[in-house]
Amino acid sequence: MKKIFFGFVAAFSLFAFAQTLEARSIDRTAVVATVDGQEFGIEQIALLADGRLQVKKTDAVVVTAQLSPLLTKKLLSDAVNLSLAKVVESHFELICMMMPQLWLSRLSVSGYDSTTRTFDSQLRLVLTDLNCYMADKTMPEVESDMKAAEKFREVLVVLALNSI
Repeated sequence: MKKIFFGFVAAFSLFAFAQTLEARSIDRTAVVATVDGQEFGIEQIALLADGRLQVKKTDAVVVTAQLSPLLTKKLLSDAVNLSLAKVVESHFELICMMMPQLWLSRLSVSGYDSTTRTFDSQLRLVLTDLNCYMADKTMPEVESDMKAAEKFREVLVVLALNSI
């Protein structure tokens, strides 16, 4: 009986130790922006606050690329501007009969805290696919923010394609 008890304690201790090691290895870098969908074998693109670009491919492989400091500064500045943009959601009862396209269309941006100058990793949907086959659409209210969101999404997709 003692052997079973000590065996159970030893197994539980090893399990707890393994959980502790795993918990320490989690990356806590803030996610600044993501682009989701499926296109070119990519499922998701994530821009991290430290300038890394993570690309999750459709086969579940994640590729990480470090962006240059100048490019990181520009992208983070664009993300801050988009986090402040007013976003509107709309729903349409009638949609066209086109087939939905598979592409990287959903842009989400983290909130930005100007007092601490950090991103909070609370992603907010900023831009969706705007084609007629979509019943629910999300986009910035102001035209200049809309163009900035579209450009930001395109830049992240191009950077992801260059990294895989």
